[in-house]
Amino acid sequence: MVGDRFMSIEFIKQFNESIIEATLEATDEEILSTLRKEGYPTQSDIELVHAYIKQAIKENRRQRLEQKKFEFTEYKNNRVNTIQSVIAKKSIDEMFADIIAVMQKKDKVPDGLLVAFREQSKKTSDEGIEEIWKNLMELGLIDPTDDEK
Repeated sequence: MVGDRFMSIEFIKQFNESIIEATLEATDEEILSTLRKEGYPTQSDIELVHAYIKQAIKENRRQRLEQKKFEFTEYKNNRVNTIQSVIAKKSIDEMFADIIAVMQKKDKVPDGLLVAFREQSKKTSDEGIEEIWKNLMELGLIDPTDDEK
C-alpha cells in the first residue's frame, strides 16, 4: 500500500513542489555550497542535464514544426482540390452572382478590395470572372462549400 502511494504521480508532484519550495527559500550561498557535497549534483552534472533538456526541447519543437508543416500542406492540397471541384461544378453566371453578393456586403469586404475588384474587373472574360471568384474565395469571402445558390 505504501509502495503504491510512493510511486503515485501525485506523490512525485508533491515531492517536486517541496524541492522547488526549499530551493526558492535557500540563499545563493546555501545552494552553491551543496554543489560538490556527497549526493548533490556537480556543476558538470547540472550542465549535462541542462544540455539534455535543451536538446529535448529543441527536438520536440522540430517535431511539432514538421507536424504543422505536414498539416498545412495537407490543408493546402485539400483546399486546392476543393476549389477545383467547385469550379468544375459552378457556371460563370453562378460565380458572377457570388462576386456580386460579396461586393454588396460592404461591412464584410476589406478596405481597398473594391478598388482592386474594379481593376481586375476590366478582364470581362470568363477566365477573369473565374480568377476574381478564386481570389474572393481564397480571402474567405466566398464559401466554396456553400450550395445554397
